[in-house]
Amino acid sequence: MRYIFVIFLLFISMHSSANKTTASIYGYVQDGNFHPILSIKKSQIIVLAGSHSNVPTAIEPMFVKSPLESIKVIRTETYKDIYNRNEVGSMGKVSKEELPVLFYKNIDLVDIESKDDEIQSMSFYSFFSKDNWGKHFISKAQLSLSIEDIAMETGVNIHAITDIDGNNRYEVWVSYELMYGEIGVMVYQKDESEEWTLVVNHCFMCD
Repeated sequence: MRYIFVIFLLFISMHSSANKTTASIYGYVQDGNFHPILSIKKSQIIVLAGSHSNVPTAIEPMFVKSPLESIKVIRTETYKDIYNRNEVGSMGKVSKEELPVLFYKNIDLVDIESKDDEIQSMSFYSFFSKDNWGKHFISKAQLSLSIEDIAMETGVNIHAITDIDGNNRYEVWVSYELMYGEIGVMVYQKDESEEWTLVVNHCFMCD
């Protein structure tokens, strides 16, 4: 009887492990800290920035063509979110200060396909040049430049075009640089009317 009970427990344990899914956590690393900004749950984007959220124990680069080593997250810390002053966020201290890319995800997730889409990139730059905040970065005159030159002149860099939640609406992953060198990140997604809509904007060191 005991033998049958042990077999039953092993079956339950194996069944649970097989059905266990890894939570998706996407974010960026700056100054030795990993900042979770969003997750995917049931094909929906969930914003994590400015909230208490799980921080993975290890992360790996996003949007890279060649595999790079994973990075250990040493510990989790909470902080007063400067960008959203009334909110408290979670971040992870990583094992390296200088890293080759900006965006990272928890390990064991399927790689995200990044589209090299000049049309969508220019569509975002055009939108951002008309946005009440974005027009302080990009002028309409600069839209005649190449994507590379717009990024160089404005500090607004497009890192990837994706469809991370599989709803056939593009997301654009962007970083921007402020006057005193602070770096922030944004993710926008096209809505059903093909307009860019802000998903998350996070800048840990911005006043």
